[in-house]
Amino acid sequence: MTTAKEYSSFSVETELIAGDDDRLKIYGYRVNICKQLLTWLFIDKYGQKFVESIYVHEAGKGKNDDHVILYPRPNGRFDHVKSIRCLENRKTKYFWNIDEQRFEKLIGFDYGTINCGRLFEQQSGLNDDEHKQRLDLYGSNVIEIRIESVLKILFTEVLNPFYIYQFFTIGFWMADEYYYYASYILFMSFISLSLTTYQIRVNQRRLKEKMYGISMVTVYRNGQKVTTDSSQLVPGDVILLNQQSGTMFPCDSVLLSGEVIVNESMLTGESNPVTKTPIRDDKNHLFNHTKDSKHILYCGTSVIQIRQLDNELPRAIVIRTNFQSFKGELVKTILFPKPIDFKFSRHINHFLIAMSIIALSGFIYTVTMKIRQNDSIDEILFKAIDLITIVVPPELPAALTIATIFVDKRLRGRKIFCMSPKAINISGCVDCVCFDKTGTLTEDSVDLHEIVHSSNGKFMEPIKDSTMLDTNDTLLRSLAVCHSIKLLDNSFIGDDLEIKLFNWTGWQLMEPNETSSTYGYTIPAFVMIDDQNVAILKQFPFTSSAARMSVIVSNMKQNVVGDEFEFFIKGAPETIIPLCHPKTVPSDFTIKLNEYTRKSYRVLAVAHKQFSKITNEELESRTMESYENDLTFLGLIIVRNMLKESTIEAIDSLNRANIRLVMITGDNIMTALSVGQECGIIKNGDDVAVLEMASHSTSKPTFQWSLYKETSENSINYKTNDYPIEMNSGLNENYKLAITGPAFKLFREHYPELIPQFMVRGTIFARMAPEQKQQLVEMLQSVGYYVAMCGDGANDASALKIAHCGISLADTEASVASAFTSLTGQISCVVDLLREGRASLVSVFGIVRYMACYNIVTFLAICILYYYHSALTDIQNLYQDVAIISVYIFMFGRSHPHDTLSPIRPPTSLIGISQFSSIILQLSLVAIFQFGTLNYLHSFPWYKSHNITGDFHEDDSEYKCHDNYAMFFIQIFQYITLVIVFSKGIPYRRPFYKNRWLTLAIVITTIVTTFILVTPETPIPWIGNFFELDTNNIPQSFRWSLIAFSIIHFVIALLLEVSRQTMFVSII
Repeated sequence: MTTAKEYSSFSVETELIAGDDDRLKIYGYRVNICKQLLTWLFIDKYGQKFVESIYVHEAGKGKNDDHVILYPRPNGRFDHVKSIRCLENRKTKYFWNIDEQRFEKLIGFDYGTINCGRLFEQQSGLNDDEHKQRLDLYGSNVIEIRIESVLKILFTEVLNPFYIYQFFTIGFWMADEYYYYASYILFMSFISLSLTTYQIRVNQRRLKEKMYGISMVTVYRNGQKVTTDSSQLVPGDVILLNQQSGTMFPCDSVLLSGEVIVNESMLTGESNPVTKTPIRDDKNHLFNHTKDSKHILYCGTSVIQIRQLDNELPRAIVIRTNFQSFKGELVKTILFPKPIDFKFSRHINHFLIAMSIIALSGFIYTVTMKIRQNDSIDEILFKAIDLITIVVPPELPAALTIATIFVDKRLRGRKIFCMSPKAINISGCVDCVCFDKTGTLTEDSVDLHEIVHSSNGKFMEPIKDSTMLDTNDTLLRSLAVCHSIKLLDNSFIGDDLEIKLFNWTGWQLMEPNETSSTYGYTIPAFVMIDDQNVAILKQFPFTSSAARMSVIVSNMKQNVVGDEFEFFIKGAPETIIPLCHPKTVPSDFTIKLNEYTRKSYRVLAVAHKQFSKITNEELESRTMESYENDLTFLGLIIVRNMLKESTIEAIDSLNRANIRLVMITGDNIMTALSVGQECGIIKNGDDVAVLEMASHSTSKPTFQWSLYKETSENSINYKTNDYPIEMNSGLNENYKLAITGPAFKLFREHYPELIPQFMVRGTIFARMAPEQKQQLVEMLQSVGYYVAMCGDGANDASALKIAHCGISLADTEASVASAFTSLTGQISCVVDLLREGRASLVSVFGIVRYMACYNIVTFLAICILYYYHSALTDIQNLYQDVAIISVYIFMFGRSHPHDTLSPIRPPTSLIGISQFSSIILQLSLVAIFQFGTLNYLHSFPWYKSHNITGDFHEDDSEYKCHDNYAMFFIQIFQYITLVIVFSKGIPYRRPFYKNRWLTLAIVITTIVTTFILVTPETPIPWIGNFFELDTNNIPQSFRWSLIAFSIIHFVIALLLEVSRQTMFVSII
């Protein structure tokens, strides 16, 4: 049997690389407890360092144990070895490549390179021994998400430095007999930990319910059909697909026979059903996981319909299982998201360090002062440590969490759902938004506008009604046959555009009950009209990389395939035209194309060719590219999808807010430019330079650019030789760039030094592949932008994941990898999110500033009172901490966002000069009024200094004195002043008085504090004793003077803050 033991003799000092996408730096050492502790305790800022054990899987050594270990090789081969060295990290398994001397990711049957012929070699399936060996290597086919125990979650959360500090302060306050506030903080910590634990458990359970599933499958084992549960599947297994609609695929597998229509929306976001066709048995073709996606049945997708071949159920070979499957990779992006370097997260630590330095200075001051006052060692330590707990706020985590909860609740009310609360504050920093076009800026549905024939190299008059065409018309025939539409319960399923084009033709679609070779060919479908019956013999489905789809058809005569075959192809004009014979392409093709694309129409080109009859075997083996030569250009299909109703208004709001806007689309560049103008991404008067490849003849390709105008007659062209952006002549200084996907690829490869300039100017990116969308987002991030990506999920999943703020308009499993999901389907959600994000960010910054000032105000007051042998009593502390401060900071985040996005971006740095200057100015003013109040107090003859008797025991009653009275009230009013100053709403939030709960709290606490100040003896005599206030000989005039001082402080503080903000706005 196989054993696994911890490998303790591995020692390496060099860096090792593992995998292509998951690049790891692996440092090996012998088992060492000290090194493990150091790694666990001193992790990097992203928490991306791990301690993992390396295991050696060994074959059993018993006499009767013939079990062996498999070692993966390219082309689906395996060696038998005595042992294999492995490690696991974040649900990914790595093995030691003995040839390359490095760890590599254990993928599946398609490890390395594998030719398609190899996939067909084991159609009889695996035997029992092979299955056991592969199961031992790859593990069970289960995407298992462990639900952590409550105790483990609590333990993990409690290890957070903030909670450790909280429990320290609670213990200290209990020892100092400050039971009230200690109990309050303990209660708040318990509630916070309980809510966090509950939310983590709910998220884990929800994710497990969505992702976990075991079903029964039919698999070939020992050449026989066997029914087993899907957890036992391994790479190389051959499975049979049943006809039950809704069946979920349990693994990634390649279709070997038959045809399957699947729903991939839950994983890829693709809303239309996708047809999967069998891969060719060709040893000369290397399998590519991306290019051959039309043959792959992905784990997590569901069956809509299957088509049998000669009464045989479709077969598929398993290539990837568990967390290495497409669904498993998606789950890993959710469990282990890419860390985001958010300034606030780093600066909050700097803030705490600064507060700790202040606390240390207070500690030294207190020790020095109390030694001079001949206090005992115990009293000195208690007072010094107490000052530390005052300066560093233990309520801060709860306050920040509650502020975010209010925003999350408001977003849910707008049908915007957040997967990561941290992303809410990051959305407030966004200064660049990238939009997909189709389905995001425009509607998903499209309408046919007209078709334009081409005959003898000339365009004919446009046609809007199919009845004007003869049924033998070749272009009409192309619309009837060149599609991937399928029938399900007598209804069409497929791409919305293809369905509308087919309905326009008036033809009928029929499908045989099963795919068979009855006619000598496997015929997926027939189309008919009148006496014509056309068999669709072969379909090459549309792919983003090819930007085209095609079919091979033939007329049927008396159920016999005709002697002439036709090849029809449709797709992007720039893809189709190079495949056509030049004589068939009109000389004014570019002018005609621009005429439509400049009006925001989407244009498809259609071509065809005829050829002699070929055998079914040859038909199945030949590739699409083998037919793509000397085609006859047939004409253009003109369609349009309208802008969504909220698009123009939302884009206008973002423009007025000075948000950088970018369009990323797979459509034609001229169509994208026209839509960009129509919606406002390109403003009136903007110069747009369209960047295109000019030459490939040199080692560095050159580019040409044209100035985009509404009419082609005004276009001008320039060329550059060395650098593609020397385009100052004829352009205003704020010009924008438009570029296609192929040019974008070459630009990245050959001109990396110009990427910063390119990123600042680039606005329209057309014909972009899904991976290029991700690359563009990363390039924008690399030059300092906080990037939001808004898409419908179909081809935007990778870009949505990588963006600082991904906003999916599709509610699918793919959307859970993005930070936000909107159910409105409108891009107005972007404006709403940015408004809420800015309000949240400003609220959080305000809370931090307020907490800093509150603690330093208290710190300063305590230091002054220590000098006079006094301090605040427990009841006084409880009143200001619970009844005032806690209420304020919990109500602070309830302020709603301002109705419009401001062109002035909110501060993103907590320790920037803007935030720092505010705190310094306000604290300076606080100190002036605190010292001024005491000097004013000491000037009166009735003032009595606080004398300490010999039997002084630091009891609260001994703190009663005139200094305590004045300092207690003046700082309470300072807290009220500061919360109003830091609650300033406009331009990011509504005015603070519209936060009704906070305003009510301010009014009540002001009235109550004024009442206690002015009349603590009457009409309720016990109030003065309850708060342990020394009111002896203090006249009413002094009490009203404290109120006057507080009002003056409020006015000056407010004017200072307004002046400071005005100054920084003018600088910006």
